[in-house]
Amino acid sequence: MRRPWGEPDPSLWGKARGLDLELAPYPLVRHLLDAAAVAEFLWDKYLSENQRRCIAAGWGLSEDLPRARSLMGLCAGLHDVGKVSAFQFCDERAAARLSDVLVGDQGKIGSERTLSPIFLGS
Repeated sequence: MRRPWGEPDPSLWGKARGLDLELAPYPLVRHLLDAAAVAEFLWDKYLSENQRRCIAAGWGLSEDLPRARSLMGLCAGLHDVGKVSAFQFCDERAAARLSDVLVGDQGKIGSERTLSPIFLGS
């Protein structure tokens, strides 16, 4: 969800932060950026040249390893984009921290369409 001035809404959460109720949930945009960075780090430092070439070939990018690296980062960075949905209401504590923009227009993330009344507390 983008704010009117173009910045990602940091109230969308990606991780609940475990058992410490004092910590705010980890913002989704940061979680996605972390995943992309880790994927590219693993490409650079962990995969062998042969493994990189094999992955690139699977995407039809045998001759363009830098593009394959970028595509892997993109895929990792988008892995949880589905959390911009009714998922945001699955944790009561995290849902209470959602921005007024998101709470004011829940139709955009559609909790009432995807969750049964048992999950909504009615």
